[in-house]
Amino acid sequence: MWTLIKRECTEVFTYAIVIALIAAGSILAAAYLQKDRDLGVCIFGFFILELILTAAGVSRMVLDRTHGFSTFYTSHLTTRKHIFAARLTAGLCLVAIYCIPVAIWLSYQTKLVHADSGFMLNLPSSFMLRLIPLAILMLVASFSLGLQMGLSNKPILYSLGPLVWVVLLFTVVVIGGFRYSTIAILLLLNASLLYACRKHYLTMSL
Repeated sequence: MWTLIKRECTEVFTYAIVIALIAAGSILAAAYLQKDRDLGVCIFGFFILELILTAAGVSRMVLDRTHGFSTFYTSHLTTRKHIFAARLTAGLCLVAIYCIPVAIWLSYQTKLVHADSGFMLNLPSSFMLRLIPLAILMLVASFSLGLQMGLSNKPILYSLGPLVWVVLLFTVVVIGGFRYSTIAILLLLNASLLYACRKHYLTMSL
C-alpha cells in the first residue's frame, strides 16, 4: 500500500510544486499587500488552485485509462480499492501542501494584527474557524470531481468541466456564505462525489 501511495504522490509531484508556489504567493500577498488588494490576490490564487486540483484528479484517471496502470496493478494482486485509496491519499497530500502552511501562518499572524494590515489579517478568529475547513472541503471536492471527470469517455467534459465546476463551486459558497451550513453542504457534496467516483472506478471495465 505504501508503494502505491508513494507512486501516486510521485505522479503528482509537478502539481505539488505549483501548489506550494501558490501557497507561498498567498502568504506573501497577505503579509505585504495593504487594504483590499491582498484579498483579490488570495481569491485569484485559490481559484487557480481549484482548477489545478481538478486537473490533477482528471489527469490521474485519464492516464490510468490510456496507459492501463490499474490493469498492471491488479495483475500484481493489488485491488482497485487500494489503488483508489492511494490516489485519494495523493490528492489529500496536495490539499495539505496548501492548507497547512497557510493555516499555520494565518493562526500565528492574526495574533499580531496592526491597524494598517491588509484585509486577510483583520479577519476575526471565529471567521477563520469557518474559513479553513471550508477551503479544505472545496479543494477536496475539486480533486474528487476531477477523478470522476477523468473516468468519462467524453474529452469535452474533462477539458471544459474543471472551469465550469470551479465557477459553480465559488457561486455556491458566495451564495451560502461562510457559515456552518455551507460547511455541512460541502461535507455532503464530498461524501457524494467520493462515493460515486469510488463506485464507478471499482465497477468500470479496465
